[in-house]
Amino acid sequence: MCNVEGPPLKKLRPQLMHSTEPLPIYLDFNATTPVCRQAWEAIDECRHHWGNASSIHPYGLDANFVVSNARERCQRAIGAASAKHIIFTSGGTEANNLAILGGARAARELSNDNAQSSSSSPSPQERVVRDVIIATNTEHPAVEEVLKAAETMFRDVFTAIRVPVDKSTGVLSPAALRQFLTTDLMATHNISPNRVALVTVMHANNELGTIHPIAELVRVVKEHCGEGALFHTDASQSIGKIRVHVEELGVDFLTVCSHKFYGPKGVGALCVGSKTPLPKKITFGAGHESGLRPGTENIILYCGMAAALELAVFDLGRAAKHLFDCRQALLETLQMELAKKRGMFLVFNGSLEHAIPNTLNVAIGYSAAPSPQNPNPVPLFISAQRLITELGHIVAMSAGSACHSSLKEGEAIVISAPLRAVGVEEARAVGTLRLTTGRSSTIDEMKRAGRFIARRAIQQLVEGW
Repeated sequence: MCNVEGPPLKKLRPQLMHSTEPLPIYLDFNATTPVCRQAWEAIDECRHHWGNASSIHPYGLDANFVVSNARERCQRAIGAASAKHIIFTSGGTEANNLAILGGARAARELSNDNAQSSSSSPSPQERVVRDVIIATNTEHPAVEEVLKAAETMFRDVFTAIRVPVDKSTGVLSPAALRQFLTTDLMATHNISPNRVALVTVMHANNELGTIHPIAELVRVVKEHCGEGALFHTDASQSIGKIRVHVEELGVDFLTVCSHKFYGPKGVGALCVGSKTPLPKKITFGAGHESGLRPGTENIILYCGMAAALELAVFDLGRAAKHLFDCRQALLETLQMELAKKRGMFLVFNGSLEHAIPNTLNVAIGYSAAPSPQNPNPVPLFISAQRLITELGHIVAMSAGSACHSSLKEGEAIVISAPLRAVGVEEARAVGTLRLTTGRSSTIDEMKRAGRFIARRAIQQLVEGW
């Protein structure tokens, strides 16, 4: 397979959008979301509560009350056992670091203590120190880079191993995880399941939208690795799109990222399970957040996140249907417009059946009809980056994950981990678009966006021949 060539892309420079101009149709809600009205109102109210929540005078006690209230609102919305199990952070990335590095260290230390203090006939779980971290091969860099850090910063302490997802759906099934833990782990890595300190599996994939059956995966881990093995899930992409409830999922740690569900940027939380040991701290200073996250409390952002989280959870049914309807309108329009050009096609990456309701990960291509001279024509795929650049003033969308989609001139093409995991080759990866709908999307916008994308893709391919 090869992609259509074209003139070099112009380097885009940062610039302000002007409110007097027509704004592009936004199809990048998995990258970030606008702050909702409820969050802005909560933020504005905080101008009256500006004290340091650690102080014991009236200004500090007032601020402390507001922080506690925000924590309780988050706890109720996300289904944590109590407010003390909500640890505020600067965002999803910090929460992932605390869960993985701090959680794995806590599991290892507990297993080490059990091994040293066990009776003369210890159980298999008591005899072995937990020093293995397991993750899927489709995790976000906010998890994948933490795993790499765990192996380098804690060399000879932790080993990180990736379990592959299903190549057709992108899902890690309970059966596949059971097979990996009971057979493959020992056969391939010579590691027994009772050495597992922590397993991390994202709730919904940021690129493919794939939903993993977290509650079932937790049960598999606890059954085969023991209760001492901890389970973490990053729920950044699932909150506000599907039901997320800490205690129902049975996880030990759950990551919350405010700006993914219409809250402010720069704030998130780590939710800790009711029976889970607290993670070991990874940053140092004063004793804020149960001694786990030093730094003066950011009252403004905590309140904004709490308001947005409540809206995301309590308006879930209506919002999820709207996201799905908008995605369906976009998909049907793309298919209808591409069908007008013989040979054009749309191919899905991953599985729509197993995806959150707002996410569409597709590649647009062209396949010529077979002929005696060319009985097996090679499909061509569009350049997603070129399409994004050319349509940027009309439709705002993403190629792969927005966190790492920029490619400098002369750099080699790197296929993202989720696309590699579901067998997407280079040409198709370069032609892949991630289109994601949101609360503010409209059916009319989706139809217009679908027409713009399809017609420009056809034009790009025609110009490339």
